[in-house]
Amino acid sequence: MRRHHCRRATDDRAADRELHAPLLSRGALAEGHAGRRQAHPDLGGGQSDSAGRVHTVRIRNATPGADWADWFFSPANVSGGVVMQLGVHGIDLCGHLFGPIAEVGARLVTARPRRKLADGREVAVTMEDNVVAQYTLASGALVSHEMSYTEIAGCDRFRLELYADHGTVWLRTERGRASIFAPEITGTDGWVSPDLPDEEDGAAHHRHWLDIVRRTVEADDTAIAGLTSIVVAEAVYRAAREGRRVAVEMPQIAKGAGR
Repeated sequence: MRRHHCRRATDDRAADRELHAPLLSRGALAEGHAGRRQAHPDLGGGQSDSAGRVHTVRIRNATPGADWADWFFSPANVSGGVVMQLGVHGIDLCGHLFGPIAEVGARLVTARPRRKLADGREVAVTMEDNVVAQYTLASGALVSHEMSYTEIAGCDRFRLELYADHGTVWLRTERGRASIFAPEITGTDGWVSPDLPDEEDGAAHHRHWLDIVRRTVEADDTAIAGLTSIVVAEAVYRAAREGRRVAVEMPQIAKGAGR
């Protein structure tokens, strides 16, 4: 599920072609934490069939929240709450896999206004710690994105569910790291869980990053992708503040910048 598949389909939007998900040619297992992603090949046997047009996507980024430092909750030291500190990685992943986010709606709350740190101190919290955002992609697909810094247990930082014409894919859920239900593609009338490499967290994406630095593989993207994620995160705040859906408006960028 490499970005170039989705980007090509999104660029063809002007020709009335729909975004499709090549679910089985590349499987993405992503950790929406510290900007990390990893992609495992041959998800579902290495076939290249498409699951068809993407209808909806659900992403959840959640942890119990930081308890190791008070600066984490200080507006003077950080750019935002759970949206900027954790949810932005899910935003980045969404754009990486499925193409541009065109419109945003959101609601946010501070569910835990006081926090007890690991050293016993209590801190006041004024920034958001729970958010539900809804995205409309340029392709027309709909995305629900949940962000939480108060989850006691559940998704272990990240989970993703994808629903398309011919299949369903769940990543990092109660069904395991990856599970597919797509009988027309897998030939199995049931859930299929690919045999994925068992590696330590971070191993695959750090290896991939080093390969990019060595220029032995093509770079995934440019700095503009990171800027785009921040612009979407800011749109989440604006949508919540104004109580309406807002368009994602990218700033004018000089040609060739960010490469």
